Amino acid sequence: MALSLEVSDLNHSIKLHNGTQLALIEALSLHIEAGEHIAIVGASGCGKSTLLSLLAGLTPVQSGQVTYRAKSQALNSSEILAHSGFVFQQFHLLPELNALENVALPLQLRGHRDAAQQATHWLTQMGLEQRLTHNVTQLSGGEQQRVAIARALCVRPQVLFADEPTGNLDETTAEHVIDLMLSGARQSGTSLLLVTHDMALAKRVDKAFRLSHGRLMLCQ
Repeated sequence: MALSLEVSDLNHSIKLHNGTQLALIEALSLHIEAGEHIAIVGASGCGKSTLLSLLAGLTPVQSGQVTYRAKSQALNSSEILAHSGFVFQQFHLLPELNALENVALPLQLRGHRDAAQQATHWLTQMGLEQRLTHNVTQLSGGEQQRVAIARALCVRPQVLFADEPTGNLDETTAEHVIDLMLSGARQSGTSLLLVTHDMALAKRVDKAFRLSHGRLMLCQ
């Protein structure tokens, strides 16, 4: 079952080279229903990726609360990570492995005996059934991103975090990749938290928020 998210009075600042503190997130609150797809947009450097990292539990919360719930049960940070999938702009694939091996690896680490079968299924969903045994360095940028999405979805995450997943792709390839990611997340009932600078992409999800001066505003 997908996770719901409740963020209350979240604050985060960073120390600059001159020793002063820069507030990136200020008194931020947010509620996301289980299975809901959310986009966060904003100018470069406004703190979008920092916010996503805080919500994913990758960066410690300085003050405020980030609470995920499966039905009525709250999850701790390690449980959140165990039920999460991640898609990054830079792909983060293992260059020494082929597409099938990259996608199967997270399942193998979790002890799934059908890892190769599941990896094949998700790569096929991404339209890569003819590229299973190709080394990822032989794939185009769009193909590599689809491998990364298959890897994230194959573990059937309850929440999927995506940080500028089409930032390195051309417009046509980006649209195709997003089609696949959104349909894959819908198919598995996964909640989606997406960071992007692309308003056209943001309009395709359930709700879009703009991050500005540390606060979120619902895009109309």
